[in-house]
Parts: sequence; structure tokens; C-alpha cells
Amino acid sequence: MTLDVGKVIAEVRSELARRMGRASAAEPRAPADFARTWTGSLPRLENKAEYALEELLAYSDRAFVEAAYAAILRRTPDPQGLETHLGKLRRGEASKVEILAHLRWSPEGEARGVHVDGLLGPYKLHCWRRKRIIGPLIGWAHGLLRLGSLPSRMAWAEAVQARETSGLAARVDELAARVFRRLDDIEEETRRVAAEQAQANDAVRSVLAELKAEAGATSAAVAAGLRRGEQLTADLSASVLALTGREQELRTSLVELAADAAARRESVERQAQAVAALRELLEQREQELLRQGQQLGRLDELGHATAEQLRQMVALGEANERDASRQQRSLDTLYVEFEEQFRGSPELIRERALPYLDFLREAEAGGLYTPVLDLGCGRGDWLDVLREHGFNAHGVDSNEAFVGICRDRGLDVTTADVISYLRSLPDASQGAVTGMHIAEHLPFEVLIELLDQCHRVLCVGGLLALETPNPENLTVATLTFYMDPTHRNPLPPEALRWMVQSRGFERVHIERWTVARDMGAPPLLAADLPGAPSVNVLLSQMHAAPDYAIIARRL
Repeated sequence: MTLDVGKVIAEVRSELARRMGRASAAEPRAPADFARTWTGSLPRLENKAEYALEELLAYSDRAFVEAAYAAILRRTPDPQGLETHLGKLRRGEASKVEILAHLRWSPEGEARGVHVDGLLGPYKLHCWRRKRIIGPLIGWAHGLLRLGSLPSRMAWAEAVQARETSGLAARVDELAARVFRRLDDIEEETRRVAAEQAQANDAVRSVLAELKAEAGATSAAVAAGLRRGEQLTADLSASVLALTGREQELRTSLVELAADAAARRESVERQAQAVAALRELLEQREQELLRQGQQLGRLDELGHATAEQLRQMVALGEANERDASRQQRSLDTLYVEFEEQFRGSPELIRERALPYLDFLREAEAGGLYTPVLDLGCGRGDWLDVLREHGFNAHGVDSNEAFVGICRDRGLDVTTADVISYLRSLPDASQGAVTGMHIAEHLPFEVLIELLDQCHRVLCVGGLLALETPNPENLTVATLTFYMDPTHRNPLPPEALRWMVQSRGFERVHIERWTVARDMGAPPLLAADLPGAPSVNVLLSQMHAAPDYAIIARRL
């Protein structure tokens, strides 16, 4: 009887697969939540339109950042945002209130519009505590006020810690119990699998012994047959190789002969075509040389004349440029002298500018990242006031003489056209933009673009202040406005207010200024004098504020 080796091996493999399958099916599965992450004992934050500040402050560390994003921005934190806010929180660089305020009043937070009750006051207090000098005082005062609530806050913290500790301990106990049960199951399964594996090994060893005995009887016959087959194969291979080599030599010779004949035919055809093309080209070149000889004479004459004209035009352009530059410098100097004569002394201008400081403080402008930009800064009186009061400010003016005066005073001023300079600034890069008596110099289209550019470069909450002569004052409208020959036309207050509001600014209002301004108007007549009502109507127009300002915010 001959042993079927393939059939025996197939039966052994089938039995092993059956036993291993039963063992795998019996293996217990770990619960799906066996190793879930500990997230604290606080319940999951619900989505609502409004939250109390205490609801969000109850969370800590990473759970607080995730809860803040979920409540205010309605999403999970992105990796960068999570890393930034969690790092600041752990390093003490930002408090929970500041992180909540940063998310709430970000552009995305404004778009979501989720209200956090009680956030604004603590956030403003944190902002004031970070200011120099007054910040520590506010911090001490706030700390003294909070001493009374210290025991209740400590009790609350202890309760939170106890709740978290209890929840974490219960979770650890649960995990420990599951681990021990799992270890017992694994130990029992290991013993069972080891027993079955021993039985399988015995069966395999028995089958292999039978196969070895049967294979010994047939190996000699197989070896002899293989040797005879190898000899026949070697003889046939040698014959085939010899015939193949001869056939390849013949094929190579035929291919070489065919290629050589084709190449010779193509070479003859190309030479004939080249001779014909060369003959035609020579005829064309001969005709072209004749034409070029005639044109060269005319071009030479034309070149001399053109070169002379170019030299004359270049000389004329350079002369015009020098004249224009001299004229512009002369006009710049003339306008400086005009300002010195009619604008008023630096002390007077500084006194007029002081009321604007309160608006800048309200807008929190003038910081390192929220500088004040003064358009048409002139001789720099306003910039000097800002510097004295600790505001970060810079200016721009196209008059080189004014810029030279400002730089001599140590002010940060750029020589440029105001529109071009505004276009070069990044979005939301300025805390405030001021323009003292610049609007009345601009055409309507340029004024509109100036307003648009100011709105673009101002950060959220930024301030716009434009001062201009007030045509409501009869003397200004009929006389003093036209003292400056560069003025275009007066701008009525309501008209300019509407323009500013129409370009996207908010909280737009008019401030009429009489501070440090000589009215020079005669007093009103007594009401009992004949004709007093009619005369006083005219006189009252002379008592109107000579200047006004448009104050607006970008929100």
C-alpha cells in the first residue's frame, strides 16, 4: 500500500485549523470601554445659547479648554489652539477668564454669539490688573475684597478635589477588578491551549514518522530518475542553444544588410534635396543683399537723426525733473511758512489736541500692537502730545519740509502720499487713525478711498478721528476757510458724518470744538432792543464752534 503524502498533510492542517479556531472563538473579549480616558467627574457640558461664568470655570486644565471651545465656538479645539491656550493656562500666562474672553470676542466667537453671563466684568478687571502701576494696586484691592470669601472658596476647592479623587479612585478600582478577571481568564485559556497543543504535537510526530519511513523506500528510485532526466535535459539544451545561435547570426546579417541599403537610399535623396534648397537659398540671399544695401543707407541717416532727437528729449526731461523738484521743495517750504503764520503756535495746537486723548484711552489705542497713525502730521505737534502721554504713535506726510521738522524732534514720520501709505499697511494693524485738517484738502473720490483704507487697517475696536473747519460758523464758511489756498471746499458736519457711517464705521458722532479757539464774535444783542431777534440769528452763526471732529469706531 502506497501512502498519499499530500492527503495526510492536508488532514493534519485541517485538524490544527479546527482546534485553533475553537480556541480563538472561546477567547473572551475586553469591554469596549475597558481603557477609556479619564475625563473627570463633571458632567458633559450641554449646548445652550447662554452660560453662567461659574459653569465654565468649574472645569480645569484640558477639560476647561475643551469645554470653552465647545460652549463658545461650538466645536472641539484645533491642535494649535489647544496647545496654545493649555500652555498659557499651565504656565500662568493667562487665566481662565482671559481665555474665555479671548474666545468669546474673537471673530469666530462674535459670529457664534454665545452669551457668557458675568464674563465682561472679571475680564475688564484682569485687563486692568495687567497695566503698569495701577495694575498691582487693583490686584491688591481685589485680593483684600476676596479675603472674606476665601473660606467658602477653599471649601469649594476641597469639595471639587474630593469629588475628583473619589471618582478617580472608583475608576481605578473598576480597572483593577477587570484586569484581575482578565488575568485569570488568560491563565485558564493558556493551560487549555497548552494541553491541546501537546495533543496536536503528538499527532504530527506520529504522521511524520510514517512519512519518513515511506519516503525512505521511494527516495532512491526518485533520485535515479532525476539523474537520468537531468542528463537528457542537458543534452537537449545544448542542441537548442547551438541552433538558436546560428539562427540569430543569420537574422542579424539580414537586418544589417537591409538597414545599410535603406540608409544609402535616404542619403542620396537628402543630398539631392539639399542641393536644390541650397540653390534656392543662394538666389534669395542675393536678392535680400541687394535690398539690405539700399535700406542701410536710409537707416544710417535715420539713426543719426533719431539719436540726436533722443539726446535732446533726455536733456529736456532731466531739466523738467530738476525744475519740478525745485518747485516742489519751494512749495513745501512755502506751506511750512504759511502754517507758522496762520495755523497757530505749537502750544496752542497742543492745547486743542488734548481732548482727543480720552477717546484714545477709551479705545485702548496706542499700545505696542495698536499704534496711533496720524495722517498729514505736519510739523508733529499732535505726535509730540501723544509721545508725552505714553502713546505709541507714528505719522505720514508728503511735505518733505514738515517731515524734516518732525525727524529733528525725534518723531517717527514717513515721507509718502497718505493713500499710498495706507495701502501698504496690513489689515487690522492700527489701533487708531487721526487726521487733523486733512479731509478738506481731498477730492471726494480720494476722501472715500481714505475712509475705506482706514476701515481696513484699523483693528476691531479701533478709533477714527477726523478734524476739519466747521462751515456752521459764518466766519469760517465765508472767510477763514479760504485763507488756505490748498483747501477745496468746506464739509458740513452731517455730510461728513454720513460719509464715515456709510463706509462701515459705527458709533459715529460729531464733536464741535471751542477749546483754545478765539471765537472773535460780537456778543448777542439784548432781546428787548429793536431788531434784536433778526440780528441775533446772524450773530449766533458767528458763535458756532469753528472746528468739529468726526469720532467713529470700527467694531
